[in-house]
Amino acid sequence: VSYAQNREDILLSGFFEDGAQGFYVDVGASHPEEMSVTKFFYERGWQGINIEPIPRLYNLLKQKRPRDINLNLGVAKQSGQMQLREYPKGDGLSTFSKEMHDQYEKGDYRDPTIVQDYVDYDVPVAPLADIFEKYNVNSIQFLKIDVEGFEKDVIASNDWQKYRPEVICIEANHIVEDWRPHLRKHHYKQIFFDGLNEYYVDENKPEIEMRFSYPETILSTPVIPVAIEKLLASAIQKVAEHEYKVVKKEQELQAALALNERLATAGKELKRNLTHLSSQYTYLKSEHEQLIAENDHLKDSLKDSDEQIETILRHARFLEGEVARYRRIRSQIRYLIKSLDAAALAQIKRLDRQMTQVEMPYGLDLSTIKSSDRNKLIASIRQSDIARLYSPEPIPTTIYKLAYKTYVTPTRLIYKVIYRKKSAGEQA
Repeated sequence: VSYAQNREDILLSGFFEDGAQGFYVDVGASHPEEMSVTKFFYERGWQGINIEPIPRLYNLLKQKRPRDINLNLGVAKQSGQMQLREYPKGDGLSTFSKEMHDQYEKGDYRDPTIVQDYVDYDVPVAPLADIFEKYNVNSIQFLKIDVEGFEKDVIASNDWQKYRPEVICIEANHIVEDWRPHLRKHHYKQIFFDGLNEYYVDENKPEIEMRFSYPETILSTPVIPVAIEKLLASAIQKVAEHEYKVVKKEQELQAALALNERLATAGKELKRNLTHLSSQYTYLKSEHEQLIAENDHLKDSLKDSDEQIETILRHARFLEGEVARYRRIRSQIRYLIKSLDAAALAQIKRLDRQMTQVEMPYGLDLSTIKSSDRNKLIASIRQSDIARLYSPEPIPTTIYKLAYKTYVTPTRLIYKVIYRKKSAGEQA
């Protein structure tokens, strides 16, 4: 995968042996991944110095390149402050060169809308030689310079006797001041131009020049630009997501089939249950109709019972009236009994006084009547009164017969015994 704008990273790799690791210096590093010349090497274990004056991009470098030395400054012949013109819509156009931003704003750039918005601010700058000395740089495998027209100042800021990169990649599509003589002066030889960048090799390193072959570098290994790689990665991710969804759908389908089978079994069981319930319903319906008929019969029976109960209640009310009436009669009879008893007793006492000398027929004497028969008679009268009052015979008839037999007949008998002689056919 090539992360660089014009496959510069792939071309630079052609100068070094496969698997080699080294140290790079990237002046104008920009984004740590997009259009980055050093991302390819960082992934393979390389490290180096990234110099980027734009704070936003510098912060990304710090985040994405922890092994590298990341510097938020610019490169110039002398240390100090310089004004940077930043184009937020086109990070690759930001520059320290007044000539370059004048050209952009005169309409020389292909898309004027990109250079319409910009911001100027001062940033610290330092020579390359000072930076290399500060960070104890001893060996540099390649130096990449992309500073939008400020290349000559960057090249002039290095101590080429002390710090000699093996390979230099420098953007050469807009040269404000020619810097090539300076590199030739310090024994660097141009060996390739990719249409955007020129590649220089230290003349003291001929083996590096001999190792490089453009056809072998480009054609021996298929190269995928990072944009295509991102598209492929996105496509692979989508395929993986699609495969996951397919597997998920297959699992759901299997679960649905299993559920369908269970539902079919449950449906058969439900059908059997419905058949059973239907027969139960027919039976219960028949039972219900029978119960309705029995209920109607019971209603008729209850109606008849109500009529019978009403008749019984009427008869009971009648009996209550009769009982009340009989109780009144009984009270009268008791009064009569007491009166008769008192009259009989008075009569006996009177006769006892007046006729103590009367001869009683059939050997009867008054003392027997006084001492025994009268008491027996009274007890018999009282006992008969109680027993016969509740006799099952019709009460009025019983009462009248009782009164006659109990009181009238004995009274007459007593009279007959005391005053008369026995007539023919009479019994005492």
